[in-house]
Amino acid sequence: MKKQSKEVLEHAYKLIDYGVMRRGKIIIGQLNATPTEWESHLAAFENIYNHEMAVSKRIDDLMDLAVTENDKAT
Repeated sequence: MKKQSKEVLEHAYKLIDYGVMRRGKIIIGQLNATPTEWESHLAAFENIYNHEMAVSKRIDDLMDLAVTENDKAT
């Protein structure tokens, strides 16, 4: 999980750098608190998996929007 969290942080920095390069307005809204306790190890990994699926969908949606907008740079 440490390796994965480092990778996610690197992706966040890339997105921020990209936004700055494109002269975009970067707004980081409120983040929901991450659960710290689960009923079981399986429940923890299911929660992580579901979160990854939601994030992946958001990225896919951004890609679809870039294609719709003919934003090849994105």
